[in-house]
Amino acid sequence: MHPRCWLKPIHSPVRTLLAILLVGSVVATASAQTSATKIYVSDTNIGDIFKFDAAGNRTVFATGLSAPTGLAIDSTGNLYVADAGTLTIDKYDPFGAMTVFSSGGFLNQPRGLAFDSSGALYVANANTNQIIKIDSTGQQSVFASNALFNVPFGLAFDRNGLLYVSSTNGNAVYKLDSSGNATLFSNSGLAGPTGLAFDAADNLFVANVQGRTIEKFDPTGEGTVFVANTGADPYGTALDHHREPLRCAVQHEHNREVRPNRTG
Repeated sequence: MHPRCWLKPIHSPVRTLLAILLVGSVVATASAQTSATKIYVSDTNIGDIFKFDAAGNRTVFATGLSAPTGLAIDSTGNLYVADAGTLTIDKYDPFGAMTVFSSGGFLNQPRGLAFDSSGALYVANANTNQIIKIDSTGQQSVFASNALFNVPFGLAFDRNGLLYVSSTNGNAVYKLDSSGNATLFSNSGLAGPTGLAFDAADNLFVANVQGRTIEKFDPTGEGTVFVANTGADPYGTALDHHREPLRCAVQHEHNREVRPNRTG
């Protein structure tokens, strides 16, 4: 049965986060024509990708996938999907036409996706504790390999071009330099971190599955609870076109709207 989901924009001074009832990931993009945020959500369990417009209307964007997890959007609006079931990275144009962008090779339980400023795609390889880099032609290379990653899931770049990776089993977030060397960014308050997203001020938002919270970290790694008690297991976060925290994807039986515990 398809989940029932409603989307609601964030308003200041109290910014609203909506819990989407899916296991998977969420990504947002702004339309060049309207500046309206469009939301894509992967449902790993049923193999669908859903698309939401700015009014919260939902359509099925793609169906029949094996186990879609991570999502990322390139500079021209194409959607990339990590399918952990087929070990592929699939590319969808804005109209839903699909081609296989990259497959096999180093891919092993691909999870989170993120593009760097040059257009290279990075993939969190959950089974091998690696970050795979894929160039524009689909060619793969190992960018980083570290046992500390311990089931890497979420990926996100800060405004300085440094890559961050969540270690789901290691309960930590690591920062990688341009050579793939990892340093601990933070492990404060984390229990099963998954999805990552940066806002315009370079604050990092982390979906904290086992803690059922959304954590917020400033650029120094100082953390606070941004959303307490999501009521379910949050798996992903996304930002709107103003780079404000927008959505989290969660696993739950009932729709639930959650609000940050701080104003701003």
